[in-house]
Amino acid sequence: MNEQLHLGITLMIVTLIAGGALALTNQYTSDQIEKQKELALTTALNKVIDADSFESVGNDYVAYKDSQVVGKVMMIEVSGYASMIKALVGVDNDNKITGIDVLEQAETPGLGAKIASEEFKGQFMGKSSDALAIRKDGGNIDAITGATISSRAITNAVKSALEGADAITTASPEWDGSTNQPVKQDDEKADTKSDDDSCDDPTLCETEPQLSDDDDEYPGSISEAGDMTPNALEEQSEPVAPENLTSEDQVSKEIIGEPTNYTG
Repeated sequence: MNEQLHLGITLMIVTLIAGGALALTNQYTSDQIEKQKELALTTALNKVIDADSFESVGNDYVAYKDSQVVGKVMMIEVSGYASMIKALVGVDNDNKITGIDVLEQAETPGLGAKIASEEFKGQFMGKSSDALAIRKDGGNIDAITGATISSRAITNAVKSALEGADAITTASPEWDGSTNQPVKQDDEKADTKSDDDSCDDPTLCETEPQLSDDDDEYPGSISEAGDMTPNALEEQSEPVAPENLTSEDQVSKEIIGEPTNYTG
């Protein structure tokens, strides 16, 4: 029993030490790993298009050179024969391919893996989306012998990326595709009501309160809540001679608390 307890404690201590060492290692290397990833991505972007800076637009990028847009880079990811294929496709402002770089793939070595070769990727250079397909599908791309599925997968993915390249310019409403400076949108003019125009939305119109014919019976000012202010009532009301009061007026004055004189 003691041996089992001793063994359990020993394993626990070893596990804690190993876990702590891994945590410390990750803490000190995570920043470096991220920097390496960024560097690898920048290198890959520069492989597919000649640019000095890139603007991220979702999963894609806008390429700039000397503060001018020179093209776009699309990230594609498609299922091949044996793995997911991840690649970058660069296009110029005429939507013609400037380069392809395969980032990840695990296709069959010697067959499908050749999609990453310069011989295969070079076929795409300068082409637009028109007739971009392998020759078996009526296009102008030679498929890799024995790897038709892999060849067709990446070719169709590149074609789809080119067909959607124009949408990158409208992905950000503040970018018009001409410069790297955001385009300031015109401010919408506030809806105002003119003398000749009618207001469709009452909540957007400012109108002054108007008295109806019935409101004229109660002279005075109107508060924001629409009630008569006490001062206005006092200023506008005129005293009525006792001999001119009717019996109903006498009752009203008793209700509001004003003294009433009765004559016998």
